[in-house]
Amino acid sequence: MNATVEVVLTNLSLGEKITFGIIAALGIVGNSLVVYVLTHMVKSRKGNVNILIINQSLVDLATSVLLILCFLTPEPPLPSSPTAARFLCSVWNSKYLFWATIISSTFNLVCLTLERYFAIVYPFKYRSCTLFTWPKSLVLAIVPVLVGYSYQAYFPAMHVVEDDKCVVNEFSSRAAQIVYAVIILLVTYLLPLGVMTFAYIRIYKALKTESIGNITGESCQSTNATGNQRHNPNDINEKALRNIVKTLILVYVVFGLCWAPNEVFYFYFNVSGNQHINETVYNITICLAFFNMCANPFIYAFKYRRFREGLQRAMPRLGRLLCVPDTSLLQEENSPQLSTSVV
Repeated sequence: MNATVEVVLTNLSLGEKITFGIIAALGIVGNSLVVYVLTHMVKSRKGNVNILIINQSLVDLATSVLLILCFLTPEPPLPSSPTAARFLCSVWNSKYLFWATIISSTFNLVCLTLERYFAIVYPFKYRSCTLFTWPKSLVLAIVPVLVGYSYQAYFPAMHVVEDDKCVVNEFSSRAAQIVYAVIILLVTYLLPLGVMTFAYIRIYKALKTESIGNITGESCQSTNATGNQRHNPNDINEKALRNIVKTLILVYVVFGLCWAPNEVFYFYFNVSGNQHINETVYNITICLAFFNMCANPFIYAFKYRRFREGLQRAMPRLGRLLCVPDTSLLQEENSPQLSTSVV
C-alpha cells in the first residue's frame, strides 16, 4: 500500500470512526451468530459447504475484530529495542494482520465456489476424491488462510523504522508502482472474480441441462410397493442444492459490488501518479469494501434455508421473523439416502 493512502486511513474523522465501529460491531455479532448456528444447530455441519461457510464467518469475524484494533485504537509506541521496534512496525503498525485476513476471506470465497463447481460439474470425481471427505475436508478451511497470509507477506517488508517512526518505503520507480498496482488488482479482485464467474456459469449450465439424479447418481423418481409414485428425497436434495448455489451466487455478487469502487480507485491512484486524492471519496470506497465483512450473515439469514432453520432452533423469536417452517429440509437432514449427496 502506498504511503499516501495509508495516511488517509490513519487520519480518520469522527464520522468515519463511527462508521468503522458500526461495521465492526455488525461483523462481530453477525458472524458469531453464523458460527454458533452452523456448529450447534445444524445436523449436517460436517458438510463441505458448511465447513467453508463457517470458515468464511470465522475469517470475517477476525477481520471485524482487527478492524477495531487496527483503526479505532491508538497505535502502541515503538519500543527502544531496534529489533522489537522493527517487528512491531512491520507486523502490527503496518496493519499486516488485517489486510492478510481480508485476502484470506477473498480466497475462502473462491474455495467455496470451486467446491460447489467440482461437486456439481464433476460429481463422480468429487465423491471419489478423499480430500472432500471428513475430516480431510478441514484442509479446505486451512488453505485460504495460508494463501492470504503468504501472499500478503510482502507487506511487512514495505514498512521500516525511520526516526523512531513507522513509515512505508517509496517505490523505486513509477514502473514499479504500476506493476504493483496491476498485480494487486489481478490477484485480489479480477482473478478471484473471474474464477468465480466461470465456475457459476458452468454450474448454471450443469443445473439447467442435468437432472439432480444425474448429478447425485440417483434416480429422480421412485415408486412404492403398490406401484404408485411416491415422494423421492432426491427432489428435496435438488431444492437444497439450488438454494445453496443461489445463496453463494448472492455472496459472490455482493463481494464484487462492495470491492469494485475501492479496487478501481486504488488502481487509478497508483497508475496515474496523482498524489492529491479525494480523501472523502476514497474513504467511502473503503467503508463500502469493509461492509462486505458483515454482509454475509444477512444473506444467510434471508436466503440460506439451512441457516434459517438452525437460527429458528437457536433463537425461536428471531427465527420466526425470518423463517417459514420447511419440513422438507428436516427430512433432508434425517434421510439416509442423502448421505452421499453433493449438498
